[in-house]
Amino acid sequence: MTISASSGYSAAPNPGAPRVPRLHLRQRSVTLENGQDSSEEDRPSPTFSVFSEGTAVGGDANGYSYPKKSSFGLDTLDRLAGNPGSSWRVVETRRRVLTRRAIAWGLVIGFTGGGWAVGRATASSASASAALASVVAQERMAASSAMCNPYDHEGVLLVNLTVPAENKWEPVAAPKDCQPVDFFSMIAAHTSKQELITNPELDFMRNRTIVLIGDSIDRDHLWDFCDLAGGWTEMIGAEHPLSPPYPPGQEIPDEDYVNAWNGKREWPSFTQSRPHVCHLNNNFRMLTVFHYGFRGRTHMISHHTHFYPPALIEDRFDMIVVPLLANLAKAYNGSAIPDIMEITPGFWGTLRLSTEDDAARAKLLAEGVSEHDADIAHGIWHNMKKKHRTWLQGRMEKVLRHLGKGFMPEDADAETLKTRAPAIFWRALHHVRESQVTPYNRIQSVDQIGRAVVKTLVAEGHAALLGAATWQAWVKKAKTFVTGLHREPESEVLQAGLGSRLHVNEWGAMMLHFKDTLHPMMLPGSYLWGNMILHQLKAIVAAEGVRP
Repeated sequence: MTISASSGYSAAPNPGAPRVPRLHLRQRSVTLENGQDSSEEDRPSPTFSVFSEGTAVGGDANGYSYPKKSSFGLDTLDRLAGNPGSSWRVVETRRRVLTRRAIAWGLVIGFTGGGWAVGRATASSASASAALASVVAQERMAASSAMCNPYDHEGVLLVNLTVPAENKWEPVAAPKDCQPVDFFSMIAAHTSKQELITNPELDFMRNRTIVLIGDSIDRDHLWDFCDLAGGWTEMIGAEHPLSPPYPPGQEIPDEDYVNAWNGKREWPSFTQSRPHVCHLNNNFRMLTVFHYGFRGRTHMISHHTHFYPPALIEDRFDMIVVPLLANLAKAYNGSAIPDIMEITPGFWGTLRLSTEDDAARAKLLAEGVSEHDADIAHGIWHNMKKKHRTWLQGRMEKVLRHLGKGFMPEDADAETLKTRAPAIFWRALHHVRESQVTPYNRIQSVDQIGRAVVKTLVAEGHAALLGAATWQAWVKKAKTFVTGLHREPESEVLQAGLGSRLHVNEWGAMMLHFKDTLHPMMLPGSYLWGNMILHQLKAIVAAEGVRP
């Protein structure tokens, strides 16, 4: 979308400076070897417009129309690499500092070695880091080795925009027996139903379920995964027999609501935001459910073409995810409890904040306030206010605690957590190109806040798992250095089990190839993500033993 001076959007920093891609939030290793620019037809999307109140309508969260041809190929990067003012190089390896987190039962699983190495802590004192480190150190001493995760190792991303199998993560110094597996190529070699069911190398996928709670990135992941794995997708629209009902009292939109597709006062069955299911012949399935950020229902979001109720993430989990999984289990003879749940902070919260700031900024300008003062008060390229950051931290924590208790009985013990509770992955945000509705400075803030929340919840969970003495020490220390943490009883912390179940998915730290402002391309994006999530699923199955 082209932003004009009359649109009300504040300008990006240094508008006269040349635009080059930023280094990723975590400066993760990147290489662009063997890549080729190529045309890529994409799914159509309605164009984006802005009402006077700042309501986004149509398209996806970043405000764009899909391009017909990739505009960010290797030729662009080659030019950037030759730019002396650019900090980029076509082949660049950057060190990623990660530490592996061991599970209390002696397992090591997680895209990044667990949530322990999830970015900077919010604690400001040295004692904070020491206290957190001591919790993990005790657990490591009791942990045994498990299935090696090649994505824990520093490496380079090999990219080929035309040959799927040549898109892979190549660790720099991992052992020879710790290399990424191309599960998609294995699936392609066993295309018949019988082969997919009986092949021992793919048995870990049989009767398994993965749930994605997120935005259009996750929807693309599911669509692309299904295409690559030879499966079939099913949209769960409002009239679908498996679709859960709307929440009581929210069956009909507000009186001023008009469905953009048929002009009626009814919630739309918009394909981009309704749940989708990917089915494979071995009774593997993947479900994606949309969310709209951590805020509740507002006029802006309730009138968006993507929206249907409820609005809160916790309510969407309880009223859409859980009953839909139960309906799918009955219809396809599967399990109502997933093996993996992946959630991301997504970009909708930033979009909603940006539209509100833009409206407030425009109001100040109309009142005669200077652009400089208006930008300081509500410019989207300024940091989020402390009040909002603190609120966001609390909401992230509340949502993760809620998901942790989603499928667990109140009397859950360690064995139940091991054999029944789904692993929870926090998909950290990826690098985005410059956008007026998802400004990358705020994306970075959201990413860092999320990492700090995950780190704290994992440390708290570890302390509860390690016994009363460690828990009391944690409670005492947490009072002095953990800001914004909602204190919960030890019994509830144990029930959620986040100390052993919560991890960070670092796929986003590898992504720099886009089909538009916001969305990575299938190659390498979804191909890499799919292989990473299947690696994780295989590790989980290996740890618990094969379920019937």
